Amino acid sequence: HPNGGFRGFTGGDMGRERNDRNAQWDPANIAATYFALLNLTLLGDGLGRVNRQACLAWLKNLQLSDGTFGEALGMNGEVKEGQDMRFCYCAAVISWILGGDQGTEAQLDVDGLLRFFEASQTYEGGFANGPFHEAHGTPIVASAAG
Repeated sequence: HPNGGFRGFTGGDMGRERNDRNAQWDPANIAATYFALLNLTLLGDGLGRVNRQACLAWLKNLQLSDGTFGEALGMNGEVKEGQDMRFCYCAAVISWILGGDQGTEAQLDVDGLLRFFEASQTYEGGFANGPFHEAHGTPIVASAAG
């Protein structure tokens, strides 16, 4: 994607017709980026054609002040969605695959992300999708793996 990350499908690619008015229909998406990078890695691609710095900078722009991540960037760079354990998991894996822990300028706020994980742990020891929510399977896997 021109702004970093991967789009969910090529149908939104406006090519030369892309402008400020239709760009919102062609966003890079955190889940699509996660799956694209996993698939490329599983297929033995060395990720040499992936612009790592652009992807990591885009990922950093998806991180909210509370440490969580949104799904995509909207008009004027605002983060869409957010405070979702699944997006946090995707972000942690994307950062790891792309070497985001190597001291790049686009390094994420790991402490903020860990605070979100800790705040999402419930009284019975499980993990919820966010603070004050009910614990169940998906957030537990995402928080433990992230």
